Amino acid sequence: MTDILVKVRTETLNIGQGKSRLITGEICLAIGDVFFPELYWNDFVVIVLTWWLDAINKLKKSAIGEVCEFRFMDGPFFASGVKIDQKTIAMNFMKGRMNGDDMLFSSENCSIDNLTHSLFVASSNVIEEIDKRKWDNKDIADLRRAMKII
Repeated sequence: MTDILVKVRTETLNIGQGKSRLITGEICLAIGDVFFPELYWNDFVVIVLTWWLDAINKLKKSAIGEVCEFRFMDGPFFASGVKIDQKTIAMNFMKGRMNGDDMLFSSENCSIDNLTHSLFVASSNVIEEIDKRKWDNKDIADLRRAMKII
């Protein structure tokens, strides 16, 4: 079984100036020494972490064989998680294509508990940085909610 870690570089967090004040920063999944989609992937960190927390929570409660997607907001990249048993998910790292055919980069089995823990730690680090900067918006409230449910 492989450890899959959620990596967020909190020093890269940036809040937009528009009405929605979306927060971007560098986020990726680390599978050993391989990074998906890439090491310095920039995306909407708070939204993505909320989606992933919701997905892992759904998988934890679901039946064996259920599938959940761990999407990035920017680009065609996502991981598809299939619940193998009560403790394990198979993560398929994919790139979506315009023609509907998805391209598989890698497939790894991982512990549901370890991935949940990594997601929670990454989310906690993001919230800590956001609190230091005194930022607030609906997406931050959604992330806090998702962290409580996990």
